[in-house]
Amino acid sequence: DTFDQVREGEYGYSAKSDADGMFEITKMPPGRYVVGVNARVVAGKGPDLGPAFFFPGVQVKEKAETVTLGPGDQLGLGDFALAPDVPFVEVSGTVVTEDGSAAAGARIYALRDGPGPAYQFGGPFMTDAQGRFTLAVPKGEPVMLKVLRRYTIGEASFVSDADHPGLWIVLKPM
Repeated sequence: DTFDQVREGEYGYSAKSDADGMFEITKMPPGRYVVGVNARVVAGKGPDLGPAFFFPGVQVKEKAETVTLGPGDQLGLGDFALAPDVPFVEVSGTVVTEDGSAAAGARIYALRDGPGPAYQFGGPFMTDAQGRFTLAVPKGEPVMLKVLRRYTIGEASFVSDADHPGLWIVLKPM
């Protein structure tokens, strides 16, 4: 899943793409917008969070197309492809309870783990019926996965220098 965000000045609207890469952002007032992935900044001042992409697939905000939305408009953007040279790594694993049972429906938040503000790369992502998950994070970032489910919590930390298959996260009472 990819976290997509639209920004107008200091206001942000966001959506999470589905398995087919489709997303919809609703209840937006008329205006001019720039659509981007990882386009958010911390408190309106900080750096971009991971590599940013802007519609129609450029990495520099000034080269992005501005989308104009009128009253009651519904717009389709067509294909919005991420540049192939921006690296992401795949993170996958299983979340279980203390007794080893699958933690179906656990919420996973992918956060930047390191000095400075804790940026959220995306989420919540959900585990499947077997407690499994797969997600992508920008390569080269310190990452912490925070997992929450019914008054339990778990986490895993790593540097996203390569794919991380087979993570095992055990939930414990809060």
